[in-house]
Amino acid sequence: MEHLSLSLSLALSLADYRARVAAMYLSEADLAGFRARRDDLFATHPQSAVPARCATSRPPARIA
Repeated sequence: MEHLSLSLSLALSLADYRARVAAMYLSEADLAGFRARRDDLFATHPQSAVPARCATSRPPARIA
């Protein structure tokens, strides 16, 4: 049962991450606002592709 709970938790976390990314692209924020939201998401979300140890030690990526 614990395995199922962990799998469900990871699936919900990934769904949340994807929803937040979609919301960023659909928002009408200017480039600076988009970058701020993206940098925050990368630095704080558990499903971020940026490892936690790197998220706070490096300057934000400028890819958009």
